[in-house]
Amino acid sequence: MYSLEELEKKCRMYHLKRFIIVVLSLFLVGGGVWYLYHETMYKEQKNIKRVTSFKPKKSKKVKKQEKYCYALQTYFGYGKSQFAINRVKKLKKMHEAEGLHCKIIQLDIKPRPILKLHCNIAPTKEELLPWLKYAKNKGIDAVIVHGDCSLAKKQPPPPSKEASKKKVATKKPNIIENRYAKNEKEVLQTKPMTLKELITTYQSRPTYALALEIAQAFYKQKQYDKAIFWAKRANKLDRYKDDAWIIYAKALYAKGEKEKAKDILRFFLKFQDSPKIRNLLKEWS
Repeated sequence: MYSLEELEKKCRMYHLKRFIIVVLSLFLVGGGVWYLYHETMYKEQKNIKRVTSFKPKKSKKVKKQEKYCYALQTYFGYGKSQFAINRVKKLKKMHEAEGLHCKIIQLDIKPRPILKLHCNIAPTKEELLPWLKYAKNKGIDAVIVHGDCSLAKKQPPPPSKEASKKKVATKKPNIIENRYAKNEKEVLQTKPMTLKELITTYQSRPTYALALEIAQAFYKQKQYDKAIFWAKRANKLDRYKDDAWIIYAKALYAKGEKEKAKDILRFFLKFQDSPKIRNLLKEWS
């Protein structure tokens, strides 16, 4: 027979063992469930990553080969003032009188609209090479640039020297057209004028051509301050022509103010292109 104390002790041990078994069972079941849950979630996430990481290869776009046409550019400037447009129209008439075929190009590009004069727009650059030489012989500043293909036409050869001689023969023998007078529709007598006579004529009839001739005369005499004075007068009458700017800069350069002379020419190129000025800056660099 067990005593009461022994029975109580055995009862406590039995309940303790039973509790431990229940706790272990719950732990094992919970651990198994946790393991299965996480294993399932891991596989699902792996599958999702595989799907999202797969990207169909984009087909390479074949770049269309850009087609370029070419033109003789005889004017390039910024802005669209009526003054500039009228000047380009005059240049267009002058060039067409020499046998070129020109188009005025206006581009409304912000913040500075562009105004250009393109002549003899051609499908190929080779067609323009004879025309470029022809334009240079006529004293026209021209460079070959890309042109609008919608305006391009196959270019015939430029007029021969014989044809141009016939045109010269039809002019009056006692009158010549000054190269600056073409722009201003002036006709000057063949008799050369002295510097004093030029200044007197300018006072009664001030024109860009006369002011420029006076500035050039003073520059040749190495009177650079007077050359600058008259070059400025010419610029006031027409600031879009590069000849007076060039005389102004050359006079400053001769005086030793080389950087100022270069800055003046660079300022001109900001609002208008000029091959003569670009070439002069290259010489001075």
